[in-house]
Amino acid sequence: MKLHYVPRDSVLHRWECRCKLFAILTVSISLIHMSTPWLALFSLLLAAAFVLARLPLHPLLRDFRHWLWLLLIVFGAHALLRQETLSAAQPASAVISPAGILSAAVVCWKLALIILYGILFTSVTRPREMQNALAWLLGLVPCVPARRVATMLTLTIRFFPLLLDQSEEIRMAMQSRCGNRSMKSFRGARYFTLSLFRQSLIRCDEIACALAARGYREDLPIRLTRPRPLHFAALAAVMGMAMLSVWGLPDWPA
Repeated sequence: MKLHYVPRDSVLHRWECRCKLFAILTVSISLIHMSTPWLALFSLLLAAAFVLARLPLHPLLRDFRHWLWLLLIVFGAHALLRQETLSAAQPASAVISPAGILSAAVVCWKLALIILYGILFTSVTRPREMQNALAWLLGLVPCVPARRVATMLTLTIRFFPLLLDQSEEIRMAMQSRCGNRSMKSFRGARYFTLSLFRQSLIRCDEIACALAARGYREDLPIRLTRPRPLHFAALAAVMGMAMLSVWGLPDWPA
């Protein structure tokens, strides 16, 4: 389920893609500078958005466990590097302080929210809509091949979950042939890596042939639906809350 589009008939699915793109960009940037109370509020908003979009929570949260390794690495590195100024009463060997652990937990909290908001965005946005929105956004920048760059970014976003699916298929195929006994060895890892690399090259060649067969051109017009006033109102509300969380109440306790 990671980074896949989940078709549903919800308000978030019907929200105009450009509004969703600006909303996710604003929220992701604001999460880096938010204090703890605002993080709690946006965590509740994220849970409400998942329920409103009617997404399958159990598969999405189950797949999120693979990101926990990254969060654990970030937590350990930040807790070790975030050191307080040692006073005379503190021993010189004190490396990890309570303040460092708290700061590392807040950093992991922010990173987890950014990942989950990204999963929410890809789950409620069709790839074609995402490509057209990126092409429209890049078209505002002069001297940039908007259609080509948008296609490359969309294919990259789409290829990552396909790569994960392919790795799961190879793992299940090896398990059905009792190859999981040697997965932890160098030989098993070599077979797994070579199979995944071969399937990835085949998939890239198929995508290139599919684009050529469908007459891919960079001068085709971008087809976007006209946003309704309610879409702009929702975008203004999200961006207003995100900006208020950063600049509105600076004296909140961290």
